[in-house]
Amino acid sequence: MTYIFSRMAEVDEKVELLFRAVGDAPMLKKSKFKLSRAKNVQFVNHFLTKATKCEKEERIYLYIHQSFSPAPDAQVGLLFDNYSRNRFFLNYVF
Repeated sequence: MTYIFSRMAEVDEKVELLFRAVGDAPMLKKSKFKLSRAKNVQFVNHFLTKATKCEKEERIYLYIHQSFSPAPDAQVGLLFDNYSRNRFFLNYVF
């Protein structure tokens, strides 16, 4: 299993993420992004915090298929492989 993780980091293949705002969360000007498979959910959360100009006291919650929140240390590539159907949608809300 260690071989899979090290190989995935070496390849640096990218996956396409589509962000959807839920509730009062601000919409992004560009909702489609390509990201390295080796990045984790915490990196995505930090990126969204900057992109939406989130205040320090606000927190962004990410959901897959509008039903569950992935762990912060989960790799984007593994989530894409397990939960995408052609596209990988991440819903975010404050």
